[in-house]
Amino acid sequence: SACERSQQWPAALQLFDELTATGLRPDVITYSSLISSVGKAQQWQAALGLFAEMPSRRLTPNVVTYSAAIRACEDLRSAEWLLEHMRSSGLQPNEVTYNAVLVVCARGAHWEEALALLLEARRGACSDAFLCNGAAAACARAGRWDFALHLLQAARQWHHRPDVTSYNTAINACERCEQWQKALQVFAEMKAYKVGADVISYSNAISAAQRGSYWDAALWLLADMRSRTVPANLITFNAAICATATAHQWERALQLACELQSAGLQPDQRSFRPTLDAMWAKGLKREAVALYRRA
Repeated sequence: SACERSQQWPAALQLFDELTATGLRPDVITYSSLISSVGKAQQWQAALGLFAEMPSRRLTPNVVTYSAAIRACEDLRSAEWLLEHMRSSGLQPNEVTYNAVLVVCARGAHWEEALALLLEARRGACSDAFLCNGAAAACARAGRWDFALHLLQAARQWHHRPDVTSYNTAINACERCEQWQKALQVFAEMKAYKVGADVISYSNAISAAQRGSYWDAALWLLADMRSRTVPANLITFNAAICATATAHQWERALQLACELQSAGLQPDQRSFRPTLDAMWAKGLKREAVALYRRA
């Protein structure tokens, strides 16, 4: 279990081998922890191999074991097979089980299956904000920003309180699908409901402002971020720099690049290239060359 929490799956397998070599008999808890540890390391074949050998040791998987094995699956078909096998064994899936299947749905962008699973969980009184987030992640991965937003509304209608992950997923879905104004609206809604935004929220919102040519909104978001003591990262600064430079606000972009370094962050090519391009387009070729040499 300690190896699982620290994601030391090779150590977990070694401990398991040592356990069996000494003649001690592993139990269901041992297998559940090991399958979870190996699965989180994306070693899905090893995880399912451990699950398959349990009957030979006269061990019956429980809900925790099935949930760990499902989460480890690389494809939805395997996850669905395990879910049906679980039911045929007389076990009923819980929130953890449904979330495990939704994780697999999100990996493969299976948004329709994710929505069907969420409705099934709701019929079984297992629906919560966590499951709504999982289904929304599948929709976002599939480019269905509209359904990601519907799920945000549905969560409130079902008396689930959307959290920062709920909003981040919706903002990211809109930003990735070029629905930049929608992304900023979701961010504003997040603030209205007093859900604390984190660096991911701000970075996605600033990126949407940049790509939507709302450079003033990008600067406002960065200022609001600072006022709430949310530390900006390189992605945040680069998005704001690009937003201002693209709008020919090269002085502001240059100032942001300096602030980036003052914050102890290491700039990359994207930190200076937009500013250099804006200066060059403005006819400030000598200054652009000087900045390039300093960068």
